[in-house]
Amino acid sequence: MSLFTGQKTWTPIIEEVTGNGDTLNNLQKLTMGAGSSRWEANISDGMWLGADTFATAPFSVDFLGNLLASSVTIKNSTGSVLIDSDSSTQDFVQVLNSKLNTETKKILSDFDFGTTDYAGAVKSGDITWNSTTGAITGGSGVVVYRGGILGAKAGVAQFTLNASTGDATFAGTVAGASGTFGTVTSGTFTGCTFTGNTFQSALAGLRVQLDNTQYVKWYDGTDRIASIGVLPTTDKLTITADGGVYVSATGSGDFVSLQAGTGGLSGLSNGAISFNASSNFNITCDDCYVYYNDDNDSSDCIWVSNTTERMKLDQSGNLTVGAEINALGNIQCGGTFESSDGTDGQSENDFGLITSVRIENSVLQAKYTELSFKDGLYVGKNSETGWIDMDTNW
Repeated sequence: MSLFTGQKTWTPIIEEVTGNGDTLNNLQKLTMGAGSSRWEANISDGMWLGADTFATAPFSVDFLGNLLASSVTIKNSTGSVLIDSDSSTQDFVQVLNSKLNTETKKILSDFDFGTTDYAGAVKSGDITWNSTTGAITGGSGVVVYRGGILGAKAGVAQFTLNASTGDATFAGTVAGASGTFGTVTSGTFTGCTFTGNTFQSALAGLRVQLDNTQYVKWYDGTDRIASIGVLPTTDKLTITADGGVYVSATGSGDFVSLQAGTGGLSGLSNGAISFNASSNFNITCDDCYVYYNDDNDSSDCIWVSNTTERMKLDQSGNLTVGAEINALGNIQCGGTFESSDGTDGQSENDFGLITSVRIENSVLQAKYTELSFKDGLYVGKNSETGWIDMDTNW
């Protein structure tokens, strides 16, 4: 034992100190042992055990009452530790019971992780992380710190909940009975039902949009260029497109079929209607009608075969045929037959029909009816003639 009084150091050998009221005046430092067995008390630092300096000691108490110890054990249930807080003395067990419920295993209130986002935490497993950035450095488990909540397996984050931004990231499947989402930027939805929402392939530009109306719409910027849907209060499907509607089946054996019920099949166009077929084009119906627009714009009905005009019906009702006219029934005409050059044609009465023949006084006689032709067509007949000598007048 060494005693330092401020003037000199002396080392007495003391076997026993007894009595009451014994004092050591002006004692500056009291030391026993050295290294890990050292105990020292001085007026500069305080008291410590287990090291040669106060700063490196595993146990120390300074003059402000700050205690450093690796563990504290209270040997019996009647012992108590008092804590002076806000000038009111509380039993340490009472403080613990107000914050930690050991029976229900719950943290009750007022605990914090500190001012640094990733320094303090509650964790399970052997998960480790960078206390500055929060990045996982190894292990598996769940950690709750000021920066959020994170779960990892073998050093790889499996889910994160960012307390600052609200971002949530999941490596696996997210399931829930219901939920509300804002902007969903990417992903695959399987087996889902969406109600009362707007879905579009892009936020702007050329895109397709499905909303809570009865239409699927195509937009180019703010311009709606096409749509398909059901007319309100009807079961009629309507297709609109600024650039035209095309239905094609170009594969081998593919075909397009249009079928309608008793309501019929109809089409309306403000422009031309074109049907192009590489083989036969057939229209079969009980009553077939062909109409053309009588708007005096030379929109004649023309039949073309092998790029050659075969027949034309103009707006005045004139029919021009490039070949023969064959009819299984009667051909009736309410007007006149005219030449192709538009003239009235030529009449010819030099042909007749012999109706009677006789020999009178050794002379052959005959009666005939004169026939009238125009442009090679029979147009009428005259009355029958008298007897005419065939050898002189025929």
